[in-house]
Amino acid sequence: MASIFDTTITDITRTKIIPKLYDVNLNSNVTLARIIGGNSKAWTSGERLQFVIRHAKSTQGGWSGLGAKLNTSRDNTTAQLEFSPKRYTQPVVYDILEKRVNQGDEQVIELSNSLMTRAMADLFDDMGDALFTGTGTGDQPDSLANIVDDGTNYLTYGGLTRSTYGDDLDAYLSSSVGDMALADMRNLDTGTAIGAKTASLIVTTPAVFNYLENLYTPTVSANYSLARVSVRGGIFNVNAQSGLSADLGFTAMAYRGIPVVKDDKVTAGYMIAINEQYLNWYGIDGLEGLTGIKFSDKAYDSAQEIPNTFGFGWTGFKMPYNQLGEVGHLAMHGNYASPSPRMMGKLTGITS
Repeated sequence: MASIFDTTITDITRTKIIPKLYDVNLNSNVTLARIIGGNSKAWTSGERLQFVIRHAKSTQGGWSGLGAKLNTSRDNTTAQLEFSPKRYTQPVVYDILEKRVNQGDEQVIELSNSLMTRAMADLFDDMGDALFTGTGTGDQPDSLANIVDDGTNYLTYGGLTRSTYGDDLDAYLSSSVGDMALADMRNLDTGTAIGAKTASLIVTTPAVFNYLENLYTPTVSANYSLARVSVRGGIFNVNAQSGLSADLGFTAMAYRGIPVVKDDKVTAGYMIAINEQYLNWYGIDGLEGLTGIKFSDKAYDSAQEIPNTFGFGWTGFKMPYNQLGEVGHLAMHGNYASPSPRMMGKLTGITS
C-alpha cells in the first residue's frame, strides 16, 4: 500500500509494527483440542496398540433337567482390534542471516519463536484435518471417518472385518439426510446409546449448527426487557419508557443433554456424535532426540488451539552440512483409536 506521505516524512520516519502476529488463515479446531488435548493417553511401549473386545455371547448355556449331562463346550467370543503408530512432522527452517538481522533494537517479533509458533499451529491444524479424514491405511492415522462407519465406506476397522462381527463394530450412520429434522437427532442419540452410556459431544459444521438452530427456534419462548446498551464503559437507555429489546440466536445448544458444538474441521453436511470415553489419542513420548515442548506465545493471535498432549516432540535446531541455516522438526507420534465404534454415530448429507 502506498504511503499518503512523501519522502519528507518517509525518509526519516519508521513504520509502526504491532508486536503481535495475527493469524487470519486457520480456523477453529475444537474437537482436536478435546480429544488430543484433554483425552490423550500414553502409548508407553509395543509395536502395536491392541484392544481385546468381546464380540459375541456364549451359546453353550441352557436349562437342564435332573441328572442331565452338563455341557462342557465353550465358545471363543473375543477378538483383537489393533493399531499401528503413525508419524506427522512439520519443519522449522531459517537462514543464519535472517536470524542475525532480526536481533537488536529493530526486532519486533523474535524470528525463531515466531516460526516455531506458526509451525506448531500448522501441525495441529493438520492433525485436526486427520481426525476427521484419516483412513488408517499406509501413513494415514485412523480417524472419525473409519471409526464412525458401518461398513458402507470402510469394510474393516482395527484389522477386523465389520461384516464378520455384525453390529459390534458398526457405528450408527444415516446417509443423505437432506432437510434435517428433530427425528434425525433422536435417531442419532438412540443409535449411539447403550443403556446409560450416551454420546458426550456432538460436533458439526457452522452451517449445520445454523440448521439445528432453525429447528430449535420455534420452541423458544420470547423474553423481552427494557433495552440497555453498553457503550465503552457507559450505559444508557434506548427508549427506556416504552421500547423493548429481544436477544435472539443461540451461542450454545444441546440435545438430550449432549452439547452440540461448531467445528470448522467437520466435513460439510456432517453431524457426528462422539462418546469421548471410547475415543482417545494414544501418543508415544520419550523418543530419542526429541524433547517435549509447550506452547505459550502471547505474540501470536489465532483461532487455532494448540493443546499439550502425549506424542508431541521437538528435535531442536541443527545446522545442515550444506546450508547456512538451521533446521528443526516438530513431530507427532501415535494414533487415534476407539475400542467401541458402536458408541459413535453420524448424520451425513445434511443440506438444510
